[in-house]
Amino acid sequence: MARQILGVLSLCGEHDIAQRLVASVWPDLDRPSAETGADPVTLAHTAFHREGLTYDYDEEGPDHRKVFRATVRTGTGRMTGGTGQSKKAARAAAPALADEPR
Repeated sequence: MARQILGVLSLCGEHDIAQRLVASVWPDLDRPSAETGADPVTLAHTAFHREGLTYDYDEEGPDHRKVFRATVRTGTGRMTGGTGQSKKAARAAAPALADEPR
C-alpha cells in the first residue's frame, strides 16, 4: 500500500509530500547504512547504482556440501568475488570485499 501511495504522489508531482511522508515513517533513511544495519548487497547496490552490478555464480563440491562462488562486476569492469554455502551467502560476501579500502 505504501508503494502505491508514494507512486501516486510522485505521478501527481507531489515529490515534497512524498519525501516528508517517507521521512516521517523512516527518519534515519539519510543516515549511513552502517547505522541502519543495511546488508552488504544493499550497500553495494547503493554505492554502485550508476555503474550497475551483475552477478555470476559457480558451484563446486558434492550436493551435500556445495560451495558457491559469486563474482560481481560493475558496469565499468571492476570485479570482486565471494564464497558461501548458498548463492545468497556468496552474493553477500562479494560486495563486502568491494567495500574494503584498496
